[in-house]
Amino acid sequence: MSQKKTISLLVVEDSLTLQNQYQRILCDGPYQIESVSSLREAKAMLLSQPFGLILLDLSLPDGDGMELLDQFAERYRNRIIILTGHGSIQTTVEAMKKGVFDFLEKPVDPSHLLVTIEKAADFFILQSENEHLKKAVSKESVFDQIQGNSQAMTLLLKKAIKLAKTEHNLLISGETGTGKELLARAIHKASNRCKQKFIAVNCATIPETLAESELFGFKKGAFTGAGNDYAGKFRMADGGTLFLDEIGELPLSVQAKLLRVLENKEITPLKEVDSISIDVRVLAATNRDLQTEVKAGRFREDLFYRINTLTLHLPPLRERPEDIIPLSKHFLSIANIIGSTGVEQIEQEAMVLLERYTWPGNIRELKNLFLELTALAENEVIRAIDLPSRFHGAVRSAEDNHVEKSKPDVTSLSLREVEMQHILSVLKQHGNNYKKCAEVLGLARSSLYRKLDEYGLNKGESG
Repeated sequence: MSQKKTISLLVVEDSLTLQNQYQRILCDGPYQIESVSSLREAKAMLLSQPFGLILLDLSLPDGDGMELLDQFAERYRNRIIILTGHGSIQTTVEAMKKGVFDFLEKPVDPSHLLVTIEKAADFFILQSENEHLKKAVSKESVFDQIQGNSQAMTLLLKKAIKLAKTEHNLLISGETGTGKELLARAIHKASNRCKQKFIAVNCATIPETLAESELFGFKKGAFTGAGNDYAGKFRMADGGTLFLDEIGELPLSVQAKLLRVLENKEITPLKEVDSISIDVRVLAATNRDLQTEVKAGRFREDLFYRINTLTLHLPPLRERPEDIIPLSKHFLSIANIIGSTGVEQIEQEAMVLLERYTWPGNIRELKNLFLELTALAENEVIRAIDLPSRFHGAVRSAEDNHVEKSKPDVTSLSLREVEMQHILSVLKQHGNNYKKCAEVLGLARSSLYRKLDEYGLNKGESG
């Protein structure tokens, strides 16, 4: 895996001899060391730039190192190692309460010091990765985290940013796994309701008999088991945004009541006499063609026209292949943080397979793929051979079909077509092993790839 990241280390020690000794002890480690000899220099250094770790002598010519703890301990919690020639139990306890990582008395055994600093460094790296992960996760609902350089995604996000500032209800369409809820959360985050609640409901998971009470609430005793009042999702989202995922799965009876709620901005919980006013922005999503559902009698036409006024359509991943590699690199980065792995690159041949795959599970499938690949990785590069069989199977099938459909008399073929047929035949004979095929054909591997690209043939190496 990748080498340990470089960590900046500030040594606060008035003895130049000990400064040099610490430099020698740590010279082979991943440390960028700065040394100062006084309390004043240490404060100036810490105010001017951040450090990963601090090695602090408490006895300094211009003051007690504990002063430095009072000022910087919270910022450098669990990242300060204390060194002193006259430590006391009281000082040790006080320092530990302030968040010091460890407390060592001079003279310090070099191996003991090295092990202590390595442990502190590992702890710092873990903290940094956790903070990075928190930031990455928290930004999943922001527009700039919805990756996509394709024209379709650029236009979609431009439209979404404009609509986010309005109070209009919106319909988000797209296949399963395209990121409809992610887009809905981003719209809420960019809206004037961003400080209020975002409530998400998957309509497909609500039993038909409970759909009305789940959305609109109920009074105590409304039905068997209703032991207390229940507000319902609409009232929970009052003042904020309600996301109705897979709205096409709602029963027709509930669709009728939803229409009235959207028109009147009022709900009536089960067994409640009076209506309750609500202020909710509704973002609905569907992976179905609602017009087809209307024609089939499974979705109310009046509700369709009510929610279909302003729409956003998330294109499937196969329709925007130029986004696959940027997304892959994004998810590789996220997967590395989550799994604490060090996979840094994607091999060119693997990129080709990723781009030519049809992605039936869309972005969700791509994200899960990199969680799997990084967890199983044996080196720092994702190779074509590391991809699951479905990425190679589709390619081989396409090549086999091409061979089966292309068996005319060789005398009727052009020289280019004969060459193509021969390359395919050699590939099949050697089990799609591109290295072996190139050797048999007397070609450089790159030349073989170039010819396959010229012929419009997929590449999927098996070995």
